[in-house]
Order: sequence, then C-alpha cells, then structure tokens
Amino acid sequence: MAIDRAAGKIYWADGSGTTSSPIFVANLNGSGSPHVLFDEPGFKFGIAIDPAAGKILWTNGFMDSIRIGNLDGSGTASDLYSGERDVLGVAVDPVTGRVYWTDVGGVGHDFGSVRVGDISGSNPASDLFPSEDQPNGIAISQALGKVYWTDNGSGAIRVGNLDGSGYACSLYDDLDFLSYIAIDPSYGGNRPPECPPPNCPKVGLSALNIRPGPPFGDGPKVPGVRLQLRASPASNVDLGVGLRFRVRGHTRTHSFGRHPFTPDSSLDGKQTAIEARIPLPEKLRRRLAVNRRVTLMLDVRATPVHPGKCEMQSGQVRLKTRVKRVGLGNPVTSH
Repeated sequence: MAIDRAAGKIYWADGSGTTSSPIFVANLNGSGSPHVLFDEPGFKFGIAIDPAAGKILWTNGFMDSIRIGNLDGSGTASDLYSGERDVLGVAVDPVTGRVYWTDVGGVGHDFGSVRVGDISGSNPASDLFPSEDQPNGIAISQALGKVYWTDNGSGAIRVGNLDGSGYACSLYDDLDFLSYIAIDPSYGGNRPPECPPPNCPKVGLSALNIRPGPPFGDGPKVPGVRLQLRASPASNVDLGVGLRFRVRGHTRTHSFGRHPFTPDSSLDGKQTAIEARIPLPEKLRRRLAVNRRVTLMLDVRATPVHPGKCEMQSGQVRLKTRVKRVGLGNPVTSH
C-alpha cells in the first residue's frame, strides 16, 4: 500500500496471483469507489509511488520483476528491472530517484539481498546489502540516510545506509512473522548508530581421512585422492588445494585454484563434513608410470562461501600421504 497525502489518494495491489491481479487507486477520505490503474497476472507484494515523477512501482513475483507505470493509469506498465529472483518489498527515494527492493533469493539460493536501481532504469540493478536471510518489507528515510527492512529468516528489523556504505545490522530482533514496514518520513531526529562490522570468526579445518578414490572426472577418468575434512562453523566453503609431490629428492608443485564444495552433511549444526575428490595431475601420473612410490603433500585452505561484507578468516590444514603404483592398475595411497 502507498499513500499520496498531497493528492489525497491511496494505492494498493491485489496479490492473489490469478489471471487478473489489479493495481487499485481510491480517495483517501473514502469517497467514491476504487478503480483499476493496471491489471496484470502475478503475485504483487510491494508498491511505491513517486508523485513528482508521476510514477507508480510494484513488485511482481510471477514475472520476477520490478514493474512501473504512470500514476494516473495512462499508458502501459513495463518492466523497470527484470530477471530478479523473488522480489517482495519496494521503496522509492523521490529526491535521488533511486529505487530499493528486497529479493528473498528464491529456490536454490542461500541468501537474499537488498537491491537498488533507479527510476529511469538507465543504470543496472545491484546489491546494496547482499547475504541477507529472507528480506521482506522495505522502507527508506531520506532525512536519516537509512534504509530499513524486515528479515523473516533472522527475525529482525534491519538497517543500513542508503548509499550502501558500511554494514547492515539489526535494530530489533527475536521477532516473528515479519512482513511489511513503514516509517514516519517527517522524523528527523537522532540517527541510528553506525553498524559495527559483523563477527568474522576463523574457520576451523581438520582432516578426517585421505584415501584413494576410483578414477573420476569429466571425459577420460583419471586417478586421484579422496579427502574427508571437517570445517566449523557449519558453512559452504571454497577449498583451495595446493598439491606438491616428491620423487627421488625432487619436488614439483601443482595448484588447483579454488573450488566450491557444498557440505554433504552438517554435524550438530556446528561442524560441516566435506568430501573432496582431487584428481592427480598429469605430471604425477607420468611419474607413477616409472616410480613405484611418490610422496604427496597437500595444503588445503577453506574459506566460507558468503558473498557479504564479512570476510571470515580461512582455515588451513596440511596433509601428507604416499601414492604407490600397484601393477598396471590405479594408484593407491598409504598414510
């Protein structure tokens, strides 16, 4: 719902998601009857107006877009920003022409975000505050330079700077069933304190096992080693693996770069069991053809996958094993 106090109008959306799901306008004093501004299918959750620009905006969860039309209902509505994931609340800053909305993330995404664009659509949309849990309703205060939103996942009222600087934090938490939010635009009192940096603990990483694995990989199968690790706190992680192998006094280095691994299971909600398969590089496979035993040294670094501003410290573990060739079969490892 949105209100134009100067014009004495109230606007709201029918969020039923049926083939007919209108945007309505009526008089604020209750006189007359509501009439339809725009009618289109889709779940409509948030609505905002910019009377100075003569525009009305709403989120359409069916179209995964921020929609825009003329405030008087003339013309045809269109996508302001499309290709979003699961949009809910929307707010507009008439002073700067910036548009803010919440994207809960949708199926297959670990995080939602607070997003920003502009009412002309001339600049691409971007994340203002990523890595939110389930952001829902949103409101802004131009006077305070703040954006506020509800987060159902964390059960909190959240706040951050309108320009995206600094960090977001919770004003109030331990709340349930949060939906939309409104603020008093005339309030120009004390600003909320700046949000402190989030707690970024170090990742604990320990090795459970290292053993040979059957040949794997895309295309021609190659031999490798299978790692079982444990990381805490429980999180999806990027594993950076550096592999060195030694044969007859010579050491060679092979880097695998960083690869994301989704945990197979979570232990008590505090630790994560990770299983990674590391293919043996071609140089090592050639060495195994002429040398019966090769010593492997693996440096494994785990960094949590979290696209927010909290850069958790990486955990590191060093492993050592031997790979030996058995006949003409695949290499096996011994600790």
